[in-house]
Amino acid sequence: MAETQRKQAESQASMQLEQQKDQQNYQLKIAELQQKVQELQAKYQVQTNIDNQKNATQIAMANINNAAKERVATIQIGGQMSQQQAQLEHEQDLNAVQAIQTAEADIRQHGITVQQQAFEQQAQQTQAAIAQQQAQQQAAMQAQQNQQEMQMAAQQHVQGLQQADQQHAQQLQQNDEQHQQALQQAAAQPPTTPPTGAI
Repeated sequence: MAETQRKQAESQASMQLEQQKDQQNYQLKIAELQQKVQELQAKYQVQTNIDNQKNATQIAMANINNAAKERVATIQIGGQMSQQQAQLEHEQDLNAVQAIQTAEADIRQHGITVQQQAFEQQAQQTQAAIAQQQAQQQAAMQAQQNQQEMQMAAQQHVQGLQQADQQHAQQLQQNDEQHQQALQQAAAQPPTTPPTGAI
């Protein structure tokens, strides 16, 4: 019984250490995955800001160049064109500039959408990895619990066998004692004499 209890205590201590080690490893992996998600978010935000500033600068420079070209063209042909023709040309230039700006905005929005989709895909993969780690952790904990239950059942079976052996030994001892007492009582009784005239 003492040896069985000692082995049981050692097994429980070993399993507790393994559970603590698995829990620490799981927490480290979760922290690393969360850090990767934060890094991806920061990288995406910085890249988006840089792209927005770059596109805004390019649009502003294009507008300035177009405006300068329009003014130069207007000065050069100012004496040759009527006021109505100059106004029509100006409106056409404005429409062209607006079309260019709209196209650039569509291109920029498309690029942001593509980057956002890539980031969302990375985030989904990271979440899937976290879910997989959690499932593995739960499976490991379930396996340890099943192992504990099996060990407890085996210990209970061993204890039951030991108790049965003890009861059997006690029963044998009691039977032997009763047999010895019966022999002692039979030896203590005087021998019976045959009655007179029986011959």
